[in-house]
Amino acid sequence: VLAAFAQSVKVTWEFSDKENLAAATVSGDAAGISLVSGSYAIGSALTANGTLTASGADAGYTAVTYSPAFTSLRPAAQVSSATAGHNVAFGVTPAAGHKFKPTKVSFDACKVGTDKGGITVRVKESGGTEKTLESVTPLRNKIMSGNSTGFSHHEFYVNDFNVEGKAFLLMLYITDIAATKDMALRNICIEGEMDSKETTVADYLSDFTFLATTS
Repeated sequence: VLAAFAQSVKVTWEFSDKENLAAATVSGDAAGISLVSGSYAIGSALTANGTLTASGADAGYTAVTYSPAFTSLRPAAQVSSATAGHNVAFGVTPAAGHKFKPTKVSFDACKVGTDKGGITVRVKESGGTEKTLESVTPLRNKIMSGNSTGFSHHEFYVNDFNVEGKAFLLMLYITDIAATKDMALRNICIEGEMDSKETTVADYLSDFTFLATTS
């Protein structure tokens, strides 16, 4: 089976305005931009607690400005594993009659005021089974030895989905954060191709005429 791809698209949630976290922008090939829409949901055990515009810093180090800003999320209770209600979900839905094949997901994250905390990264199609990509431990929001940015960037390639008539979802589960601390996110992105077509070798061969010759 050979793969033939059409328009590339990228949906981005800047996640800097805690009053409008659902705001998403679509970029990419002009023909594909109008064919997808973004969605966002926050679990019942998480609260958008604040806007983070700068890091802290240890003595002898200089704090950095976050541009764009992060939104910090606070859990109602600390959980040690991916738990319902302790996640945020970002979705991409193709327009009717079209398919969306996700290829990569990414985001920036930092622990706020704590050295503990992680994110379990999962994906699925709406109504389907969640697939764990990885559990990550973001950097703390403090410039110090071994941490020059005050945040970490995480990205993962995806190749198991091609959705039609439903959403592809990126789900970020917050773990090991105390109820008095936060995990912050920004620049959540889902990238992919519109109207990816699975094409077999036979489809290509049918476009050619073969002439037999004899000697």
